Formats: sequence, structure tokens, C-alpha cells
Amino acid sequence: MSPLEDEIRDALRSEAARLREVRPLRLPPAGAHDGARPAARTRRAGWLLTWRGPVVAVAVVLLAAATLVALKSAGGRDPAPASPSGVVGPAGSPRYYVAIGGVRSGGTYRGLGITAGDEQTGRTVGSFLLGKGANGWSGAVSSGGDDRTFVVEVALGQGSSLRPVPGPRMWYLVRIVPGSASPLRVSKLPVKSPPPGGVNAMALSADGSELAVAYDTGKYPAQDFRKDVSRPVTLGVYSVVTGRLRHSWSGTISASFADPLLISDLSWAGDTTVGFAVTYDPQVREEVRTLDLSAAGADLLTASHVVWSQYIPGPRGDIYQEDTPRACGTPALTGNGQAVVCATSTYSAAGKRLAAVWLAYPLATPTRPRVIGTVLQPRDVSSVSPVSVDWANASGTEVIGSWFPTVVTFPGGVKTSNSGAYSGYIGGGAVRQFPRTGDPIVTW
Repeated sequence: MSPLEDEIRDALRSEAARLREVRPLRLPPAGAHDGARPAARTRRAGWLLTWRGPVVAVAVVLLAAATLVALKSAGGRDPAPASPSGVVGPAGSPRYYVAIGGVRSGGTYRGLGITAGDEQTGRTVGSFLLGKGANGWSGAVSSGGDDRTFVVEVALGQGSSLRPVPGPRMWYLVRIVPGSASPLRVSKLPVKSPPPGGVNAMALSADGSELAVAYDTGKYPAQDFRKDVSRPVTLGVYSVVTGRLRHSWSGTISASFADPLLISDLSWAGDTTVGFAVTYDPQVREEVRTLDLSAAGADLLTASHVVWSQYIPGPRGDIYQEDTPRACGTPALTGNGQAVVCATSTYSAAGKRLAAVWLAYPLATPTRPRVIGTVLQPRDVSSVSPVSVDWANASGTEVIGSWFPTVVTFPGGVKTSNSGAYSGYIGGGAVRQFPRTGDPIVTW
């Protein structure tokens, strides 16, 4: 074990002590419902962009070449001693991904579209154009358990480029058929979401038959950002075939004004249980809950149960430094329902270096997290946030994660910042950085 890993574990002990002991979620044995099923995978909505709230200035993405360039790292810097490789990982880790972003053909920008890629070969499977001339967009992507089925939700910006408004929300079923004449197949889904209903997160079931969607259904209030706010949220489960709403639960959550996503990181544990994260205050207080789809009533918080929580008081004045402890980000229930995977960063005072860290908290022993893997950052990196979990296997031993190192320099006395977006496979004691940088919204 390296000195850095020792420091990471020491730093985590005090934070883990703030977790509440909970009983592990008991699921029926595999195959108890309708035969053998693919391993349930933790699904996120990718890097979700929202239209509302105080972050609207950065949520509206201008569809121009400059947007795409900004996602690349400056100067092609290697952010960590990871091993760039076209091989994603052991059998069972996903090979294909779907992203929402700019589509190019022959070096010419064509517009916003859905792109599917093969992470193993680094090649694009195909693209589907969504629209030209849109001034902005928001969206989400979720994957099924076969690494071939995805659901995409997107709303295009309409009106003035300075004050775009989201158009109708569109839903698409995306299938990847390798080796066929049409390897990328996209069809519209008849999902009808409630207005105004901004999508916070969604998760496609392992068999691709059901879609869980979390909405923020209230208007963002004009209120002092230092105070908590209460906003209504809804979690609904839809049939992918018919688009019909099968059941929904709603509730009102009081949270920090700074957090636009009250509910996030949806996942399926088995066939009838949905896990979701509730963030009351970013970096401070959060919890993971489970909801049995047979639960009676329509109150979300009453029908669901807390299986994991974390509380780490913020620093005085909310001024975070490199070594300030913070709550683990993007917490998601694993497919077997026995652990929560999440991501954070830690700082080595001896080495004066940051590291992106991915953790698994067993629900049976939540004060003893497992370190899935780390990506050590160069010395000039001043921030590696956010660090996220974008995919995890059913047991939480392997993940695909993303990290955003930021380098702050002062040429000529002027403060500048360069950020890159990186992702890779983490597990089995290895980190395999993907050869491409991150897309605005992508999932595996």
C-alpha cells in the first residue's frame, strides 16, 4: 500500500464515522421473477444540464465550435498517471456509450445530435441529428443492462440566443446493433412528462422495459441564496413500450438554494426497487433512499427508506480549501442493493497533490468504505472537482468515473483557469483512462 493510499484511508475514517448504520437491503434471489436477468447496473443521467436555478448561465450550452473546444484539455496534458488504453476493462464492463452533443461531418458542424461510440476501438458507431439552429439544450441519457439499449431525453433551446427557453421535451430509444447495416437505430418514445417538470435524473431498468424519472416540478423561487428552499419533486416510473406512467410519488424537499438537483443518481436494484440520492446541501448533507415500486401511497419520502446518509459540516464561511473534508459526490445504490458507490477528492499534505477517489460503502458496514481506485493529479492541479461515478457494476467493485482537473496560473499577473474533462475505467487495482475527453452528457 502506498503512502498516498494510507493518507486517503486516514482521511476517510473520520468522514465515514458520520455515516448512519443501516440494515442492508434484502433482494430476492437472482432469477426469482422471470428467469436470468442481466446484472443490474447503476445508471446516471450523465452530466445533466438544467434550464432553471442560479446556474442557468452555465446550463445553456451554445451550439458552436467553441463549446466543444472548451471541453478539451489545454495542451493535451495527461491529468494523472493513468494508463490510456482502448480496452475498457474486464468482461462485463460496458463497451458502448451514447452522448448528446455537437455532431460533425467532414470537419463541418451539423448541429446537436445523439452520438454512439465504441470505447474499445475509439470509433463512432453512428450519429443521429436532433436539430439545427437551436440556441441551447438540456438533456439526460440512461443505459440498460445489455450495453446496447439507451434512452435519451432532450429539450432544444428556442428563441433568442441571449434568452433561450426550452422547447418540448423529446424522448428517444437508442439501440446499438454492431455489425449491421444500420448500427445505430433511434426511435421516438411516447413518454409524457408532467409540466413544467425539469428532469433531474433517470434510470432505465436492466431489461429496458421501465424508465424511472425524477422531476423538479416547482418553480425556482426568487430567494436569498443563503437560505434553504422547499421545492416539490416527483419520481415516476414509465413503461418504455407504451410511454404510460405506471406509478408516481411526490414530495416537498427543503434543501440548500445552491443545489438545483434535489433528487439525482437514480438506479435499479433488482426488478422492483429504485434507488435515488437526495442532496440537502452539496458537499455537506446527503442520503440514498430506496423505493419499492409496490409501495402504497403517493408520498415519496414516506414510501421510501433511507439506506445510507452522510453529513460533514461545511467550513467556516463556506470557504473550501484543497484539504477540506466534504461529502462524497454522486452517491448511487449498486445493482445488488448492498452498497453505495460515490466519488470525491482527497489531498496529500506530504506530497502536496490532489487525487480523484472512488469509494464503495457497504450498507452492512458503512463506516468502513472500500477504495475502488484513485487517480493522482499533477502538482499544478488546484482542483479536481467534480469527481463522479458514471457507471458501476452490480457489486460496486468497478466503476467508470469522470474527473475535472483545473490548473490555475498567473501569466503576467492575470488569473486564468484551464479545465479538462476526463473519464476512465477504475477497478481491479487499475485505472484505464479513455483516449477521448468527456462529452457534455454521456453514459455507458
